[in-house]
Amino acid sequence: MAEVSAVPDLPSFAVPGEGAPVPLLATLLALGVLMGAGAAGLALDQWGPAQQHLPVAAPAAGAAGLASPVAASQAATEVATPPNTQTAAQAAMAITPIVKLPACPEAVSIFFPTARATPEGPDAASELSAVVAWARANPNARLLVEGHADAVGGDESNVLLSFTRAKAVAALMAAGGLPAQQLQVMAAGSQRLTTGMPGPAREHRRVTVQIHDPDGCKTTTRQTP
Repeated sequence: MAEVSAVPDLPSFAVPGEGAPVPLLATLLALGVLMGAGAAGLALDQWGPAQQHLPVAAPAAGAAGLASPVAASQAATEVATPPNTQTAAQAAMAITPIVKLPACPEAVSIFFPTARATPEGPDAASELSAVVAWARANPNARLLVEGHADAVGGDESNVLLSFTRAKAVAALMAAGGLPAQQLQVMAAGSQRLTTGMPGPAREHRRVTVQIHDPDGCKTTTRQTP
C-alpha cells in the first residue's frame, strides 16, 4: 500500500462561540460566496426602482368587460375632480362680513354778525354739542369746519374773516372735549354764498360743521374693504 505523503496543516482561526478551528481555505471560500451574494443584492436594488416604473400593459378588451361598473365610475370621478377644490361652504365663509356703519350726524351752521368773528347769541356751544359727542364716539372721524362770509367787502378781507370765524368754532368744539386732530379748518370767503339769498344776507355769514369723509358713516350697510 502506497504511503500517503503528509499534507501540511493550513493556518486556521477560531470561530467565536464555538472554539473549533476552521481551515483558512474554507473560510476564504465562504467569504467569497457572501461577497457574491452581496453584489447580487446590490444589482437587484439598482434595477428594482427602474422596474417599478415600467409601463403596465392595459388589460385586454375581454378583461375590461369584467371590470366592476362601480369601480369604473369611481375612477372616472377621481380623474374629473381636481384636487383641493374649494367647496361652496368654504367660498361663502371667505366673503367679507357686512358691518353697520354709524349714522352721519346732520351738518351744523353757526351764524355771525356783520364783520364779526363772534357767533350770534350764547347758544353756539349747545348747538355743536351733538356733533361733538358723535365725533368723540367715533375717533377715526374727521370734521370739516368751514368759514364763510357775505358778498360785502373785498375778497382778501372776506377770506381772512371767514378763517377767523372757523377757528372760533373749532375752539368751541375743542373746549367741548374734541381732540384737535379730528378737526380740519378751512376758509371759503364769499365764494360759496347760499343759493337764492342777496349778497349781504345773514345766511352767508356762517361756519358749517360736517363730516369730512361722508363714506365713513352711512345709515345703510356695506362690506368692509
